Amino acid sequence: KTLGTFQLNHVYFALVHKLGGENPFYLHLFSVLFHIVVVVLVYKCFSLAFNKKLGFMASFLFAAHPLVTETVDWISATPYLFNGLAVFGTLFLYLKYKKTSNKIYLFLAQLAFAFATVFFRSPWILTTPLIITVFELFILRSKFEWKALKSLWAFYFISLLFFIFSVVGLIVVRQQVLKTEYFMDTFVNEPAHIRLFYPTYKTIKLLLLPTNL
Repeated sequence: KTLGTFQLNHVYFALVHKLGGENPFYLHLFSVLFHIVVVVLVYKCFSLAFNKKLGFMASFLFAAHPLVTETVDWISATPYLFNGLAVFGTLFLYLKYKKTSNKIYLFLAQLAFAFATVFFRSPWILTTPLIITVFELFILRSKFEWKALKSLWAFYFISLLFFIFSVVGLIVVRQQVLKTEYFMDTFVNEPAHIRLFYPTYKTIKLLLLPTNL
């Protein structure tokens, strides 16, 4: 029944429950292992884009930052670890493509991103093309060139399909939950300008001052 959802988050929890039942030890164990893999990917990405010293600093900060480690401590946040695997895994493959000019890495990066949109179905996956775009335009090149985005068309196309067929539905569901479970008039209690700017402000604040998590 869980396999029928085609969502790896659900399959993962079902398999771990099969392994350890209600014992949270296995959930925390796998969360730590996933976190270690993501930290290694962060190191690889920054080492490819900059140098190993900066890669070590970035991965150390990522490994210990409270905003990130909360996804390890909080079992319900495990899907965010999967998002990290998808984002940094895709970025690593793309940076390998830029480093080696081997198009197999570009294909694997596109495949990894498509896989994540289909089987993770998290709106946060859409940050992947944005991150790659920033690296492509402002980090990997000495001067700004729009033609650099030619190799990213597949990421944008996949993102558009994912937004149309998945994210729009998630937005509708959220609106319904706020109305039926929290009795909120979303146009009054959560107006558009709040929905747009508050999450950005809150994210930056928690990155710089990770308190009251």
